[in-house]
Amino acid sequence: MSLPRLDRPGDFIDGEFRNVGPADGELRVESPADTNDITAVYATCAAAPDAAVAAARVWLLSSRLASL
Repeated sequence: MSLPRLDRPGDFIDGEFRNVGPADGELRVESPADTNDITAVYATCAAAPDAAVAAARVWLLSSRLASL
């Protein structure tokens, strides 16, 4: 049985849900009891980790400056 790809609000980056770029892949969630049973399919974006790391670096720098 083919499952539809689930719409997602985006990735939680820098305090909000954002769609960083177009979906370029998918994450398939398999049942641990039966790996042939796909329980969900999510769209993924390869640019999301880079955007999350960039936001974390900005936050880290600002938190260091705030503690001075």
